[in-house]
Amino acid sequence: MRRWPLLLLPALAACSSSPTRYWTIEPLAGLPAPAAPRGTAPVQIAAVHVPLAIDRLEVVRHDEADRIVVLDFDRWSAPPGSLLRTALTQDLVARMPAGSVVFPDAPAPAGLRRITVDVLDLRRIGDRFVMQASWSLAGPAARPHALRLDAPAGEGDVAAQTAALATMTGALADSIAAALARGQGGVTPG
Repeated sequence: MRRWPLLLLPALAACSSSPTRYWTIEPLAGLPAPAAPRGTAPVQIAAVHVPLAIDRLEVVRHDEADRIVVLDFDRWSAPPGSLLRTALTQDLVARMPAGSVVFPDAPAPAGLRRITVDVLDLRRIGDRFVMQASWSLAGPAARPHALRLDAPAGEGDVAAQTAALATMTGALADSIAAALARGQGGVTPG
């Protein structure tokens, strides 16, 4: 009986699983910040909503054949909507005048304009990752800004998917910053 535990060690070592890898979305350098119009109220990314099929800690691949594959050993470091919200905020800070972006959970200053982002779809199509999304400022005169964003799929692995998400989030920040600089946010502060 004393030899039994020693015999199990090689069998247990052979059954070990792959290590779990954790991923995040890094902000990208963007366009230089435009000059802020006088009296422009600050903005805050209030929420980023993602489809329920991908709103999980495991990385999910949704391909053009309408298949969803859950990758058990590749996980997001936080919920995907939260990662996108943080990366988008960081991207906006880099693209907008100083003091015009309020961090996600910071107290709301007077006149704060809240932005909500809705991701309708995210999948690989051919050699590109594609995101259909819209953003809008909260308020009675809110006007959604629909976008189709894409980025190279590269090898199609999780690293490429993460890089594509960072690229598309940066392009979304470019679109938001440009619209706000032109006064096309669609709503008055409130």
